Amino acid sequence: MLNLKIVIGLISLVLAFFEGNSLIDVTFRPSIALVSNVESVAPAADDESNWQLRARLTFDENCDVEPQSEVTYYPNNIDIQLYRVIPSTIECGDEKEQFELQLTLSNAAKLNYLIINDRAWEISHRRSRETGVSNRPSLHETSLFPVWVDEATLSFDDDANQYNLSYRGVQAVGCTLPEIYSLRQRGGGALLAVYNAMPADGVCPAIEAPVAEKISLSATDMPADTLFSVNTYPIGTIEEQAVSENDKVLTNIFRVDIQVKEARISLDVAGEHPDGCEFPVIVDQTRRGNTVDVEVYREVPADVICPMILKPYRDMISLDGEFEPGAYTINVNSHSQAVNI
Repeated sequence: MLNLKIVIGLISLVLAFFEGNSLIDVTFRPSIALVSNVESVAPAADDESNWQLRARLTFDENCDVEPQSEVTYYPNNIDIQLYRVIPSTIECGDEKEQFELQLTLSNAAKLNYLIINDRAWEISHRRSRETGVSNRPSLHETSLFPVWVDEATLSFDDDANQYNLSYRGVQAVGCTLPEIYSLRQRGGGALLAVYNAMPADGVCPAIEAPVAEKISLSATDMPADTLFSVNTYPIGTIEEQAVSENDKVLTNIFRVDIQVKEARISLDVAGEHPDGCEFPVIVDQTRRGNTVDVEVYREVPADVICPMILKPYRDMISLDGEFEPGAYTINVNSHSQAVNI
């Protein structure tokens, strides 16, 4: 069972996550007002595939503007954003404003969780004995626990016009819980939040459990210039990966120590890779008279988005051929250095 120390730790993790990545923050729309409170949610099944969801909403200001919604379906959950777009010409009153909203949800009978803005519910399916149809769904509010993501890669599927995301990490509780998702656009970027949902009365072992999952994301949700991250793990800008089949990524060189032994030259090179991808380092050499050009780079597939972290680079490079006495210029990427032999 989760002891008090573990519970406090999990609560601190959730609060820290929401402080920097709150689902309520959607600054990508001008003049946005999100629902301040979802007072009640009531689903009802029309048939096996379609549900009617009724929600009573409260806004902090009275602007006389109807609410809007965005609905996204994931393998285990429905993600709904409720908000209002308020023109700058409208003056809002200080009193609260309430609405009742009804949404038609398709394929809801196959899903287990519902997220509305920053709240989550578990969906219980009750089927009619006569028809077998899930016509009495019920919702039970649940808690969200962010998954710690250690590694994530994103590739594009041309045929399906979608992105395929693979990620690894750990979840904070030892129960076998499905991953649920919520995509939020913000300030030129997109944050995919990955959670576990555990009922308030749930009891799980106080151990970390590994997570390795794949999910497909619609390309229409993420334009080419989207800066994409999974929880707090940034993995790059999508358009950077669409230049060619293989992108030449130069290594940043900040130090070159030249070592001369008789007629041979070696270079002790130090620098850093501009991303965290693990691909072989390629060294090309060309010689033009007394100038030697050395290019240090990696070929990174265009459909791979790399972790946005710097990785140290250090290598000893032996220059081809022998060198007669004289003055030489040696260029290693953008680093240039002169040597006399």
